[in-house]
Amino acid sequence: MAHGKRNLGAACCLLLLFACLSSHAQNAEGAAESRTSISFSTLLLGKGDFEDIRFFRGQNNISAPLEFRLVQRCGPYTYSGPREMVFVREIPAPTDEEPEAVAYEPVARINIPKGWDEVLFFFEELAPGEVDKKGKLPFKVHMMDDSLSVFPAGSLVVFNACGVPVAGKVGKERARFAPGPAEAINFSNTRDSVLTAAFAIETADGPKLVFENRLEFSENYRIILMLAPPRRAGSIRIQVYNIPQFIEQADQSAS
Repeated sequence: MAHGKRNLGAACCLLLLFACLSSHAQNAEGAAESRTSISFSTLLLGKGDFEDIRFFRGQNNISAPLEFRLVQRCGPYTYSGPREMVFVREIPAPTDEEPEAVAYEPVARINIPKGWDEVLFFFEELAPGEVDKKGKLPFKVHMMDDSLSVFPAGSLVVFNACGVPVAGKVGKERARFAPGPAEAINFSNTRDSVLTAAFAIETADGPKLVFENRLEFSENYRIILMLAPPRRAGSIRIQVYNIPQFIEQADQSAS
């Protein structure tokens, strides 16, 4: 009888130990899944104040201000930390003891999807009325997977920054482009080094052509084709920016 009780006690101890180890493993796995390490680049959308936007590299390690250009990538930068990435601005926060003290005010948040390790961020400053009414942070960050396996040399991604759906044709590909980045279009098998691009929007009078032109390309490049709102009020002719990036052949082979 005593021998049976000892076996039962030992079994209970083993079950308790297994439960503790499983709980610890699940907590560790959950903590790992809530963190990420990425390389990223930046582009800006539209007009606004993009100065002094930073991010935390660690708990007390703030980055230098990010750079932004309309038709050229900036970076790459590296980030390791929580999957929810927070962008901040430095603001004065003087005290009697530290008159030069500063604090950091969030300006945008973004959740990095699992499996992404190279990311392209598009920063857009929201209108003051939109921020106030919806209680949003002042910037919206769009993102796309920037890895060469998803966006290789010899391909093109249309980014619709017009705020409304746009119908279009790029080369032989026809699509309806919702706001934001579309899937990459492969042009590496195109015979000529020129693509024809045309886009139209729906108006009260029916579909209207808002852009048509020929785009030169090279298989050693990958291209962001940025669709932006008209430059002049009352116009329906959108602006289109061709943003190429040269890809070394060795980098493409490594992907």
